[in-house]
Formats: sequence, structure tokens, C-alpha cells
Amino acid sequence: MSEKIGQVVLDDTYYPGKDLYTDGAIEDEMLEIARTYPEEKWNQVIAERKSWPILYHFSHIRENILSWLPFTGEENVLEIGSGCGAVTGALCKKAKSVTCIELSRKRSLINANRHKDFDNLKILMGNFQDIEKNLTEKYDYITLIGVFEYGEAYIQSSTPYVDFLKIISRHLKPDGKIVLAIENRFGLKYWAGCTEDHFGTLFEGLEGYPTTKGVKTFTKKEFNAILREAGDLKASWYYPFPDYKLPMTIYSDERLPFKGELNRLETNYDRLRLQLFQESPVYDSLLDNDLFPEFSNSFLLLIGREKPEIATVYSKFSNERSSEFALRTDICKEGKKDRFVRKVPTETTAEKHVRNLESLSREMARIYAKEGLELNQCILEKQGVRLEFLKGKTLEEHLDALVEQGRNEEAEKLLFRYVEKVHRIHSGEAFYKTPEFVKVFGNVSQEGTLSCSGISNIDLVPANILIDNDRISVIDYEWTFRFPIPGNFIIYRMIHYYLESDGKRRALKDMDFYTKAGLTEKELEDLFGKAGWKQLPDEIYKRYRFIPAKVEVEEHHVGVYASKEGDTMKKAPHPACLLRGSLVSPSLEAAVLNGKYINAVPFARLEKEFGRYGLAITRQNMANWTIECADRYLAVFYDYLHKYIYKSPVIHADETHVLVRKDGREAGSKSYCLLYTSDAADEGL
Repeated sequence: MSEKIGQVVLDDTYYPGKDLYTDGAIEDEMLEIARTYPEEKWNQVIAERKSWPILYHFSHIRENILSWLPFTGEENVLEIGSGCGAVTGALCKKAKSVTCIELSRKRSLINANRHKDFDNLKILMGNFQDIEKNLTEKYDYITLIGVFEYGEAYIQSSTPYVDFLKIISRHLKPDGKIVLAIENRFGLKYWAGCTEDHFGTLFEGLEGYPTTKGVKTFTKKEFNAILREAGDLKASWYYPFPDYKLPMTIYSDERLPFKGELNRLETNYDRLRLQLFQESPVYDSLLDNDLFPEFSNSFLLLIGREKPEIATVYSKFSNERSSEFALRTDICKEGKKDRFVRKVPTETTAEKHVRNLESLSREMARIYAKEGLELNQCILEKQGVRLEFLKGKTLEEHLDALVEQGRNEEAEKLLFRYVEKVHRIHSGEAFYKTPEFVKVFGNVSQEGTLSCSGISNIDLVPANILIDNDRISVIDYEWTFRFPIPGNFIIYRMIHYYLESDGKRRALKDMDFYTKAGLTEKELEDLFGKAGWKQLPDEIYKRYRFIPAKVEVEEHHVGVYASKEGDTMKKAPHPACLLRGSLVSPSLEAAVLNGKYINAVPFARLEKEFGRYGLAITRQNMANWTIECADRYLAVFYDYLHKYIYKSPVIHADETHVLVRKDGREAGSKSYCLLYTSDAADEGL
């Protein structure tokens, strides 16, 4: 049976009658959002509610994983595991028709309500295996975005992941493609202290999922093996950064990151993380050794019977800002060797901003030529603008190379060579406030004379200056304003965004670049007036610092007294202890219990971990302490629970096979660990 929500068709022919999985009350909240708020209000809702599930399901950044792909508008798309529709909208905007498969009715309702104005969307509710048998259409694209890792739940077989791809590929057109996004089991962020995405435990994926089942991610090598077993399928590999969930850049084997390009990586939105090391310099080391693809946080694969080839080899999104400036920058192939750059608006309101680049390039070229700087050629196109692709290394890369070699004075000289160029470019006129300046920067008071030029590119930072032998080019001039801006503000940004955007440059911070560039308190007074400026609250960057555990020895002195005339002795009260005669303290036993039963770390590994702290305790010590403490302190609670659970009309039990050593039986004898729960209606203690 079918129903319609707006223009969207929901088909429950294969729906089992109830949702077999749910995230609970948050799904009701998301359905309320989808029904109540239009798309342009979602970012406001995200900011107000401060909830990871709402950010994850409603952020427009989620669509970046698909919206860069080339569509003609004639494609038929199958989206498997569409969930709440986080990426469905991107498909509806670009394809002829979109068919979603989703087991949950609640999530399908969220998807339908948020996309109710699309008449090319149909949602099939039910189990994938039931629906798949009845699909008759062939598709140009089949998408698996954050779905393939649940293959064991979709396919009941001994090789579920291989069979999943085999089944899906049967529904492709001859030149059709599977679009698959998944976490990399070896992603660098997991080594650096992020927990595994699905289970929330440290190192679970890195260790091969020793304690969990049902969800699995893969390394690049493992995934290539799956592709071969699934019928020798071919794939083009892409690397979403920072990951596929909230991607801002899509790299490929034909355009990998440059050194220094991957910075500001500590943010992790879904849960707290450790920061065991700085990821940016580690990425640089991986890039030096051609290992970035193996340690990318996520993979995006285009899969087909033949290796899919598309023109775009790199895509960078700048759509986290106001919609009137939202755009995407692509690097595209043209023939076997040639490349070009294309900038396109991601919102219709940004079309004017993008098309403005062509006239800016002509105006800025004349100004920059005086200092030997060029601009890459810019041509208007129907979709946006096309720019010349230039080779070389950025000034930022050249500076980083010197810093890595400890040649800080040479780095200073190189940077200030360009600071002086910027100063000369922006010193031809006296600064005066225009209405346009006030609109952008505010109506600040002004005393003294400041220099400027009539047109100002405030983003003239080292990352946007490209050096190729004797050719020096400015490659990004998006933030150019046709009104005067003090030249020293541009110089400030040039220094600030180099020093502050990567921790490995901290060695330069003590070299007083700002003062040497003439950026003093006097400069602030000249810009804002003697009493017309104030220091704003500091910009605060938070990061989590992990302080390793340490072991301290508590030494208790107990007074002992003896009579001078006889043998009588008296001791002061002995301090309370957890286990009399044992060295274990409550905090140490708590650490043992947390390691063993919360983090699932075996006693043997805990023994080594404590050894690194200088504490020599054996796994037998820890086992004995745990047994004694359980008997002494938890038995009363256990007995009470035992009696309490008997009050329930239904008792649920689940058994797990375990191996018990040295219990008097033959080796390999089977034992059971039983878990009991009371009736679902029981509200608990």
C-alpha cells in the first residue's frame, strides 16, 4: 500500500509491521523538526539544540559526499539505507528519479517530510532482501552511504559483505556505478585517540573487532579483496576529509593532499576523544612515504564492472558559511594530461559572488603585475567560472620546508619578502572609510593616516601564493573588495593565518613577526582612533589533553607505644583498607575493574600497562583482588538483585560460552556465563 506526504510516495508493501530498530526519543524530535521547519531553518535548529544526532542528520554538509559527482539530470538512483534522508536531498536535486530502501518507518517519515516537495522521490519501507527480489529497474547509481558496514544485518550468509556487492551489482545498468562511503578501519584519527564510530570504544577497529559483532569496517587492502571476490569489480578511490560524514574536501589518487594541507583536525563531534598526538605532522609523514590512502579516515568508492572514470579529481567545499558566498572548487581532467579548475555556487544565492571572480581577476592582474605577481586566468562558464590550473608549490609549503629543517631565519626572510610586496601594493593611497567598508568592518573611529589601495584582496596568505620557478601566482582572490582596506590588515592576516593554522609552526611565534611588520599598538590607534579601539574577548580554541595515569605510593605511619615498666604495648588505630594485608587500594581496584570490564582489556595486557607505570602486579593479583572484592562488597547487592528478579512474571536469559581453566574438569569443557533480565515492563529499582 502506498501513501503520499507532499509529493513523496511511501510504499509499505514489504514493511514488517513495526520498526525493528530505533534510536528512541531523538527520532520523534527529528520528525517534529522535519514537519515544522523548512530547510533554510535547519542550521538554526542545529545551533539551538546542540545535539549530535540532529547535527548528523540535518546538516547540509552531509550532502557534500555526493553533490560533487557529475549528474546529467537523467539518472535513476537507488539509495539503500536512506535513514532520515541526510543525503537524499542531494540526489533528488540532481537525478531524474530516486528510490530509497529503508527498514524503519519512523526514519522514512522523517525523510519524506523533509523532502516533501520533491516529486521524483519514492521510499520503499521494509527489509532489503525482501524488496530487492522484486526490483525490476536497472539503476545508473546505487548508493551505500554509511551502510555497507552493516552488511551482516542486510545479508544472512557466510560472506555477507561479498554477497551484498554481488546482489547490488545485479541491479546496475551496464555502465552503472555503486557509490559507497565507509570509515577506514585504519583511519589515522583512531590511532590518535578517537573511539570506533559504532561502538564508542578505543582501538576496537584497529584491533580487528575482538569484542564486538554486527558492524565491521575495512582497510583498503581488505576492501580490494572483497571487490575481487564479488566478481572482480573495479573501483576508483576517493578520500573524504576529515571523513565521509561531514566532508569538506574530496581527494583522489590523482590529487592527494599536499604537506601542510591537513590541519585543524582535533574536532570530534559525536563523542569525546583523546589526543594522543598531533595528526597534522603525522599526515605530513604519511604523505612523504606515500601512505596517506591507507590511513585516510574514510573511503569513498565509485564501483563498477569496469573502473569508473570521471573528470573531477578533487573537490573542496566552502559551504559552511553564509549561502550568498557558498561555493565548491573542483579540479578536473581534460584529456590525459590537461587539468583546469572550476568554481561553482552550491546555492543559487551565491551565483553573483562566483561570477564576480572573472572581473576581479582582470582588475587585480594589473595591480599585482607591478610586484611580479600573476593571477590564474578566469573565464565565465554557464555553471560558474573556469580557472587556469597552475603547477608549483605554495609559499606555505616552502616556508614549512625551511621550518622543518630548523632554518627559521631563512623562513623569516622568505615570508617578509612577500610581506614587503603586499605593503608596496597597498601603500599607494591614503585610507578613508567608505560606506562599503563600514558595512563589512563597522563604523570604527579613525585618527592618523593609513595606507591602502582602491581594491583589496584580504586573503593574500601564503597558502594562496603559488611559486613555480620564476612564475609567482595568486591562486585564490575570492575575498577581494572594491573599496579601500588598510594594507596592514592584509599583512596581519598574511602572518596570522600562517602562524596560527598549524602547530608545527609554533617555533616562529617567538620571532615577533607582527612587530617587525609594523603591526603595533600605534597601528591600532591609527586604524581605530586613540580611544576608539578595545581588545575583544580572546578567540578560544579548546582541545582535549590526555594526562597519562600515574601511580603513587601511600605510606601510612601507625604509632606504636610500649610501657617503660612492663611488656604492655598499644597501637594507634590502623587505617581502613580494602583487603587487609593487601597492597591494593580502592582507586587501584577501580582502575582494574574499569580496564577489564568497561574497556574490555584482558588482565594480561593490564599487567603490562601497569608495568609501564612502574607498578609490578600480576594478572593473578588482579584476578584475586577482583574475586575477593566481589564477594566482600558486591555479594549483598547481587543477592538482592537475585531475589528482586524473581518477582518478574517473565525472566529473560542469555548464555555465553566461556572457557574456565583449572576447575577440575577436562581441558576444553564447556561452561556458561548467564545474563538475566526482568520483564520489559519492569521500571527497575
